[in-house]
Amino acid sequence: MGILSPIMSFIVDREPNYPSPSEKVKLNKVIGRYRLLLKTIAWRYDIGEIKFGLADLLVGRNEPGDYKEAIRLYNEILKGVSSPYLRARALAGKAELMITSNVKAEIDEAISLAKSAASIIKEEINTNDFFYQKAQVVEAELLTKKGLPPDAKLAAKLYESVIKNEKSNAYFKARAMVGVSELKTYSASVKELKKYADYCHTAQILLADRPSDYFMIKARVVEAEILTRSDPKKNVNKIIALCNQVIAAKDADLQLVLRAKLDKADVSKPRNALAIIKDVKATKDLPDYLAKKAKIVEEAVKKRMK
Repeated sequence: MGILSPIMSFIVDREPNYPSPSEKVKLNKVIGRYRLLLKTIAWRYDIGEIKFGLADLLVGRNEPGDYKEAIRLYNEILKGVSSPYLRARALAGKAELMITSNVKAEIDEAISLAKSAASIIKEEINTNDFFYQKAQVVEAELLTKKGLPPDAKLAAKLYESVIKNEKSNAYFKARAMVGVSELKTYSASVKELKKYADYCHTAQILLADRPSDYFMIKARVVEAEILTRSDPKKNVNKIIALCNQVIAAKDADLQLVLRAKLDKADVSKPRNALAIIKDVKATKDLPDYLAKKAKIVEEAVKKRMK
């Protein structure tokens, strides 16, 4: 879910690229270099920045254990850092990694961290800053996860503030577009849905250089769901095309793939739809919300068969 900061992206891009290594190979090289620095030059004045750089890189790599190590580094920074801006970046980074929690108290804590980060950066730098936008989007995603109507309303405002800022970073603008579109998929009126379908389409353009990114793939899923709600018969070919792109995406998040399969089943011919649903229901440890969606789609398909 993370994104490398501009500084870290610059460092990674400057790594030797002959013969051309994969992005992960480049990340591994820089991560190794940063770990070596932390072991051998722990007295450096910029040790906090080195720790933040390593955490940033670990989030970007996202291998097993990377998020846990990144959280540890963020906590170390927060214990001893003197720079307000570095503290704010660590707060935003830690808050983002806490999105995966299902503990209400931890989600509330993460919201507080994101708010603090945005407040510090607004005072120290400005609202056009990359990490200010990150803090805003992360806070919105956390509020969305809480699922309460007041929280959803505030989340939508935060998303829209990032979208409307002409100087927003393209990645976070796209992420905000996907976030608010998902939030509005079933709460907006049918007339409003075109705006959110357009948001999802624009997000895919903004993320074109990140074909495997979680939010690139999610943009397709959300667009398919919006088009299904607005006019499934008119949009059937586009819905199926979007779903097929998600299903075929390499290393795509499993839950997004399962959502895409059910969205495809929802507009497919009954025989094909039932086969897809059967495949989804056979998934080991299928999340409850997807099991419920599979049941709803299956019932709708069977009604079409009568």
